[in-house]
Amino acid sequence: GVVLSQTAVLRYEAAIAVASAASKDDVIVGWLPLYHDMGLTNQLLRPLSVGHASVMMSPSAWLGAPERLFLAVHRHRGTVTWMPNFAFAYCARRVRDEQIAGVDLSSWRLLGNASEPVFLRELEEFARRFAPFGLRREAL
Repeated sequence: GVVLSQTAVLRYEAAIAVASAASKDDVIVGWLPLYHDMGLTNQLLRPLSVGHASVMMSPSAWLGAPERLFLAVHRHRGTVTWMPNFAFAYCARRVRDEQIAGVDLSSWRLLGNASEPVFLRELEEFARRFAPFGLRREAL
């Protein structure tokens, strides 16, 4: 474990909010557990510090049905999602067109990839796979 001061956490949140152009209009959609640093900071602390919405689903619900993420982005007009690299590849392989028929992903402005090594080929595969649903490559 690591001890972090409140000041350090708040400075981190402020820096990432600036770097990601976070605004009160954002809607973060994700499945990351709150006991994980990326889930805690992106799904809970940033929405509290910036004042925007956060739509959370359980990691096990997402793992069993990854299309739920895309349906939630569509339903809530999600703008930001953070995931580790494996999740991009997992979604590209597992989500079928018929599961997300009619879904509009054009509201996604930022898909952050962190917490493990990032592989360009997997991001490119994700971008190609979901472009027909409105995903803009520059969101990655």
